[in-house]
Amino acid sequence: MEGNMLKRVCLLMMSLAIALMLNEPALAQEPIGPLHTDPAWQAWYWNNPGLAGAPVLNRSEADLNHHWGAGSPDPTISADGFSARWTRYIDVPPGLYRFTATSDDGMRVWVDGRLIIDQWYDHGAITASADRNLDAGHHLVVVEYYESRGEALASLSIAPAAVVIHNWRGEYFNNTGLSGAPALVRDDAEINFDWGTGSPAPGPLGVDRFSVRWTRNLNLPAGSYRFSMTVDDGGRLWVNNHLLIDAWRDQAPTTYTGDIYLPGGAIPIRMEYYENGAGAVARLNWDRSGSSGPGGPPPEATGWLGQYYPNRDLAGGPAITRADPELQFDWGNGAPAPGFPADNFSVRWTRDIYFAAGTYDFSAWHDDGVRVWLDGGLIIDAWYDQAATTHSATRILNAGTHRVQVDYYEHRDKASIAVWASPRGGGPPPPPPPGPGVEILVDNSGPGFQWGGPIRGRKVGYEGIGGNLYWTYNSTLDPVNFARWTPYLPAPGKYEIYVFIPGGYGNSTNVRYRILHDGWRHDRVVNQNWYGNQWVSLGTYRFNAANRGREFVLVYDNTREPYATRTIAFDAIKFVPR
Repeated sequence: MEGNMLKRVCLLMMSLAIALMLNEPALAQEPIGPLHTDPAWQAWYWNNPGLAGAPVLNRSEADLNHHWGAGSPDPTISADGFSARWTRYIDVPPGLYRFTATSDDGMRVWVDGRLIIDQWYDHGAITASADRNLDAGHHLVVVEYYESRGEALASLSIAPAAVVIHNWRGEYFNNTGLSGAPALVRDDAEINFDWGTGSPAPGPLGVDRFSVRWTRNLNLPAGSYRFSMTVDDGGRLWVNNHLLIDAWRDQAPTTYTGDIYLPGGAIPIRMEYYENGAGAVARLNWDRSGSSGPGGPPPEATGWLGQYYPNRDLAGGPAITRADPELQFDWGNGAPAPGFPADNFSVRWTRDIYFAAGTYDFSAWHDDGVRVWLDGGLIIDAWYDQAATTHSATRILNAGTHRVQVDYYEHRDKASIAVWASPRGGGPPPPPPPGPGVEILVDNSGPGFQWGGPIRGRKVGYEGIGGNLYWTYNSTLDPVNFARWTPYLPAPGKYEIYVFIPGGYGNSTNVRYRILHDGWRHDRVVNQNWYGNQWVSLGTYRFNAANRGREFVLVYDNTREPYATRTIAFDAIKFVPR
C-alpha cells in the first residue's frame, strides 16, 4: 500500500514537472519587432486640447478616418476641447509615399521622428499632404490631433506616390554604382549642384558614396551643340544615345566639353554621376554653336570626339575623353597629354560632318596604324606598324550629314595622325579655300586651330580678333599645353606669317613660334610683353600647299621662364601671299 502511494506521488511530481516545462516561455532567439504593418492604430485620447496628463482612453482602431461631426469619439470624451495621438508601424517596400491628412481642427504627422505635416492651429476642414521617400522596412508613423469646437474631423491616408517629372528625372542611389532600387526619385529643375560635404537629401542619402542618374528629352532645333559637364567625382554623358563624355573616375572638380551635331526634335540626354568622398559637384550646361538658314546645310560640329586609351587595342574605358577641334597631330616622341603614355596607346575619333553631293578623296597620314569608317563602312584599313604614310580612298556622297570614325594606334617611336577629305570636280572643301592674293586667317575660334593639352589649362579672354582668345600659364622645360594653326592655302608659294598679340593675357618674354613649311622647320621667338593689339611678322616662308597636315605654326607653353610666372596668349595668325 505504501509502495503504491509512493509510486503515485512520484508520477504526480513528474507530471507537474513536465507541465511546468511545457508552459515555460521559450527564450527569444532574436530581438522581437513587428514583422509586418501593425494591424491597427494605437489610439490615446485626452479630455483637453494639449495632450496633457494621463489619457482617459486607450484603444486600437483599424483606420484613422474619423468624422465625428459635433459628436465625441467616446462617451468618456467631451465633444469639444479634446486631443488624441495615434501610432502605427508600417512595413513598406522602398519608394515615394504620399501622406494625406484631413482635419478640423489641428493635426501634426511624424514619420520616424521627423515632422512632415504641421497644421497645429484652429481651422475648418483642410487637407495637407507630404511626399517622402522611404527605405524598405518598418517606419513609425505618429499622428497628433486636437479639437477646439464645432465640427470634429481627423483622417490620414498613406499611399505610393507617382513621381511627376517636368524637368530632369533624378534617380539617387546609396552606392557609387547606380545599382539596385533608387533611394530617392525626384524632379530636378536643372543639374547644377554643389553639395560640398553635405548630402543631396539628408535622410535617404548619405554625404558620401552615392550616385545619381539624370534623364530627360530636350526639344532642340537642328544644329551643332557644345555640352559642358563639371563633376567631382565621376561623370558620364550620353547625348542622342551617343556617349559624348566619359570621366568616370575620382577627381577634384573638373570641366569636360563635347561637341555634337543634333538633327533636332526630342533629343534623349542621360548624365550619370557618382560621389566617393569629400566635395560633391555635378553640373551640366549646353549651348548651340550655330544655325542654318532654310534649305541650307546643317552646321558642322565644331570638333572631333576623341577617346584616348592607354593600350593599342582601344580596350576598356578611355583614360581621356576630349573635344579635338581638328584631327591633325604630330606628337613626335611625346604623348597626347601629360600623364598619358607616349607609346602603346590608341585613339578613336568620331564626328558628324555635312558634305555637299559629290565625289570625295579621304586621306589619312599616320604613324603607326589607322582605320577610317564612313557611315559605318570601312574605307581605309592600314592597321599595322609603319613610318609616316598616306593612305587614301574615294567615295561618292549624297548631300547630308555623314558619320566619320577614325581609329588609330601608336606602337613606338614617333606618333602622328591627320585625316582630311577633299572634293573632286570643283566643290569647295569645308571650309572653302580663299582665292589667290587673299589673306588666310586662322583664328583660335575657327577651323584650322587646334588646342592640345588639358582643357582645364585653357583659359578664355574676351578681346583680340573675333572678340575672344585663349591663354595659359607657362611651363618651364616640359610642355603641358600647345596650340597649332593650320591654314587652307590656295596654292603653293611664299607667304608672310603674322601673329596677333593682344593687349592683355600675354606677358611671356620667350614664346617660340615653330613654322613647319615645305619640308622645313624654322623657329621664331617673340616677346609678347612688348606688344599690345598688334600684328607681328614671323617672316616669309615657302609653302607647298599640297599636304595640309604637315604645314602649320606651332606654339608650346615651355618658355624656360620660372613655372607659372608668365602668361601666353593664343589668338589669330594670318598668312599673306607674297
